[in-house]
Amino acid sequence: ELFVDEAPMAVNSFVFLAQEGWFDDVYFHRVVEDFVAQAGDPSGLGVVGPGYTFANETNKDLSFDRAGILGMANAGVDTNGSQFFITLAPATDLDGGFTIFGEVTPDSLDVLDQIALRDPQIAVDFEDATVINGIEIIEN
Repeated sequence: ELFVDEAPMAVNSFVFLAQEGWFDDVYFHRVVEDFVAQAGDPSGLGVVGPGYTFANETNKDLSFDRAGILGMANAGVDTNGSQFFITLAPATDLDGGFTIFGEVTPDSLDVLDQIALRDPQIAVDFEDATVINGIEIIEN
């Protein structure tokens, strides 16, 4: 579920990129146990973005207080692009520094346990890494 009212730029960008196929066949390039699973870079290296950036959209009423929260990964304030992460456990130390733009629905949380751990600092290839086949946007 995407939080269009709380993070309209992030949701708009994510939906646009998903509809353009940006995330198709993209690996979760960084997956840290009990922290986050990060994806959104077609190169799989964690350095490529869509060619644009946008500002952080933080909201004091939202928190990375549980598994399944979607956040925008960035390289600093207001450098959001295509990379995103999903919390695998509470990570409230991220509150205020990263845009929260959605959450995994309760009936899908078990899927998070299927994402393979991967440390990009030591992984030499993408063998056994979890790939995103595609993202389907369903409007309510």
